[in-house]
Amino acid sequence: CKFDTIFVSCAPGAGPDDYSGVIAGLQYNQNEKAEMNQDAVALINHQIEDNKKYEVAVADDSAATCSPEGGAQITCAETHKCCTSKRSYLAGTAHESQPRLALYAICCPLDTHCKFDTIF
Repeated sequence: CKFDTIFVSCAPGAGPDDYSGVIAGLQYNQNEKAEMNQDAVALINHQIEDNKKYEVAVADDSAATCSPEGGAQITCAETHKCCTSKRSYLAGTAHESQPRLALYAICCPLDTHCKFDTIF
């Protein structure tokens, strides 16, 4: 079974998005995969909760709105930008679905860049 998800975070310094931590097509047995899914869900839920301090009301015209596919829409303060998680890829093709985790967005300061990593 092949399964992996791409985690997004804010990395220091302006610049292009960084995909250096992404490894596609990892293989795990069912027990390893279930344990990693629980850890990933906990990590992402914490990240989303912590991110709320950078969000503003949808009506804020100076804000950036993030609409991740299948995930919750958020609105970032004008001093922040959207970084949205990505579907994982295997042999150049996006996985059709990620049944355990929806894509999500976070707000990152404008002077940072989006960093993507495979977490399981």
